[in-house]
Amino acid sequence: MGESTMSVSKHLVVFGAAEWLLASEKRSLARFTVVDRAYCYDNYATNRPERLLLMEYADPSLPDMIAAIHREDPFHGALLMSDDALIVGATIAAALGLECASAEATAQLKDKSLMRTALQSEKSDAVEFERVHSLDGIAAFADRVEYPIIVKPTNSVGSYLVKKIENLHDAKRYWDEHWQGKGQAILAEKFIEGTHFGILTFSFAGRLLIIGIVRIFHDPAIGHGSWVSIGQYVPGEVTQAQRSAIAATLSRALSTLGIEDGPCWTEIRINGESIKIVESQNRLPGGFIPQLIRHSTGIDVYNLLIEWGVRERGSVDEKVVRAAEALESMHSTGSGAAIRFYTPQPGRVMRVTFPEPRPDAILRSEIYIQTPGVAPVVTRDIDRIGYALAISDIGKDAYEAASNFVESTKFEYEAMV
Repeated sequence: MGESTMSVSKHLVVFGAAEWLLASEKRSLARFTVVDRAYCYDNYATNRPERLLLMEYADPSLPDMIAAIHREDPFHGALLMSDDALIVGATIAAALGLECASAEATAQLKDKSLMRTALQSEKSDAVEFERVHSLDGIAAFADRVEYPIIVKPTNSVGSYLVKKIENLHDAKRYWDEHWQGKGQAILAEKFIEGTHFGILTFSFAGRLLIIGIVRIFHDPAIGHGSWVSIGQYVPGEVTQAQRSAIAATLSRALSTLGIEDGPCWTEIRINGESIKIVESQNRLPGGFIPQLIRHSTGIDVYNLLIEWGVRERGSVDEKVVRAAEALESMHSTGSGAAIRFYTPQPGRVMRVTFPEPRPDAILRSEIYIQTPGVAPVVTRDIDRIGYALAISDIGKDAYEAASNFVESTKFEYEAMV
């Protein structure tokens, strides 16, 4: 890296998946030190950061390594990208005096029981929940609030082991398969009825802007009730009154949770006039959602994140605010973009045949496994084995096109002996 480049671009440390960030147009505004796991090496083959540390986030040597780099080439700020890296990244950033979400606020969002406890003060947003330590605890909670309920680890990543439980039989199967004898507490919540949305917000000194409303779909039939998204589209249809109510709800909730600046991804359910928070995390979403927003509006969320990351410390950069305002105003009127994930029945897949001819609405599709290969039981996001991405004038039409393509794809399995 030449001295002239170092003098004009600011140094950011990024914790977690940064491949899309490095591919954005604003990438030249900063120099990047990226911390990611070793198996992610190939993700950086095309767009490489100035420094790439491939290691586990829990590696005890990581804080000292980042501190040593900071002494030699000071960081201007820190960006948190991946769930597993959030608390580690926020803690290291705080130790170095970098602007970043506080470690306390990040931990409160990461532990869903702490998040629920904090939100109890917001009576309109409160959801009945309980930390339980046994099958009897799940059953007692369900008797009190009535089935269905949601059960999950308190710090679930990528929807891992998040299940919708309809009855005691479901509860017993879930407990026996995943938690029996482990001595761990899990979270039980009253299932929130309503339409599922994901809301991408960006905050500036407490001022919250909605820059993405995403309609999310689930299929409890996969993975014995796994609550994994099978697809989503933008823009999600809400009325202006609902949009205003969402903004008010999230502004109160994120302030309560200590999130005053930067991006946040919050999932909600809307049922009539009721808006309930499912979960929230101070990062950009995965699941190709930033890409859907770009296809819909032409605006790259990663550009916005970089511009926010290189702003002057302690300031609100009006240029960045205006960019977020432009995205906020365009999102509800943008064209439709959707993704539908492949979650086929588990088994050894011998051949995959895509529909022909490929419909014009399908922008691209991909299957991750090599055939012959195994399609796993879907218990978390990474068990989805591919996707189809579609565009259309409106979001629900794009989603229908993507769904039809996925459902028309043929999977041939190894014959059972």
